[in-house]
Amino acid sequence: MTARPDCTSTATYVAVDIAKKWNAVLVESRNDQRKSFKMANSVEEFDRLVAFLRGQPGPCHIAMEPTGNYHRALAHRLVSEGFEVSLVSSVAAARLRDAIFNSWDKNHQLDEERLARLARVDPKLLHPIQHRGGAAQADRALLRSRNALVECRTKLVNHARGMIKSVGGRLPTCSTPSRHSP
Repeated sequence: MTARPDCTSTATYVAVDIAKKWNAVLVESRNDQRKSFKMANSVEEFDRLVAFLRGQPGPCHIAMEPTGNYHRALAHRLVSEGFEVSLVSSVAAARLRDAIFNSWDKNHQLDEERLARLARVDPKLLHPIQHRGGAAQADRALLRSRNALVECRTKLVNHARGMIKSVGGRLPTCSTPSRHSP
């Protein structure tokens, strides 16, 4: 596990509440200045966020709650730009929301605030991101594609067997690669 840098008052804390189309961002700088804004899940908006964060004083510590696969593109971009990005456990986030706000209500303002508090107060609840390398990512994509093809092939063979069986016929047992018309 990587050693965490000492979080001093010179750091800027960034909380990103991930959603499908829009992300809510809260930036807290060392003077307790806060800036909250929304950004789209797009490359252009990622560029703007990176440029904005580069202009902040001190190191930026970014916390986000993983939501589906929507956080991956932004997290990968921020890590590749050299920012420290951590994921917040959704269970820890829900418990913190309940403890601090005495509510299970979920909205972007509360989510931003609790993510920023977690980044600032208790870094043990955060998990630094370590992305796979390009070759590992390509291998994983290839394996997942092959798995999808094998599942489709199995469904087609089972469908053909079922259709023929429904009219009283039977297909002979053989391996799926040999199922082709001569």
